[in-house]
Amino acid sequence: MRNSILIIFVLIILGACSQKKDIVSTSKQEESIKDKAQLKIETPNIYEIDSTGILMMPLTIGTTTDDSSFSGSFESRKENFYWNIIFYDSKTSEKHLITNSKVLISNYTDNYGSSSSGANQNNIDMSSSKKYLFYSIRNFDANKNGKIDLSDPEYLFVSDRKGFNLKQLSPEKTHLVNWDYIASSNKIMMNVLNDDNGDKNWDEKDPLITYVYDMNSNLPAKLIFDDRYKDSLKKNFTHNWLK
Repeated sequence: MRNSILIIFVLIILGACSQKKDIVSTSKQEESIKDKAQLKIETPNIYEIDSTGILMMPLTIGTTTDDSSFSGSFESRKENFYWNIIFYDSKTSEKHLITNSKVLISNYTDNYGSSSSGANQNNIDMSSSKKYLFYSIRNFDANKNGKIDLSDPEYLFVSDRKGFNLKQLSPEKTHLVNWDYIASSNKIMMNVLNDDNGDKNWDEKDPLITYVYDMNSNLPAKLIFDDRYKDSLKKNFTHNWLK
């Protein structure tokens, strides 16, 4: 008799806990739905590409609530960053995102071939006959703080002018500093910071390294100066300047 009462008591406790868990889960779901309902999908800038009727529409986030509720997923939205880009064909009404992944886009441009690295502002030449669109993108939570923000490394990406075939050009775990497109060889020259000390900070303590990417191939970017050549440069400097 006593065992039967004990079993019934345990079942009642387990049932209450399960009900409480369901209530908490439902509450979180309702909160998530509420946050989604308050999102405003905004495309403040619209560009037509090459007079083809294809429109490029960078996406920002607008909300009627305190921005802090979205800080974990979009820390830098007030600084004119974008969480994706829509490409819309105004002739067929077809549309697609540049990527389905979580990204933080700081820059997009086709203003390359002459001091590309100076293109700090978003710039699309609507009458351009150039083949590529370039993007500065953060897509990796390198420091494991739970969000993609300005403390994470930025990479150089490229797509075609219809927003397809997005591809990363700069090496993993480096931070893009500047880049330039060399039209005569169809290559990208880029300077990046490499986190040599492993502190997850890409800053003045890290070496600036130059890579070249050949747009005619699918091979990874290559170092321009190998260790042997760097040693020869150091010897030259020592001989001429440290006598």
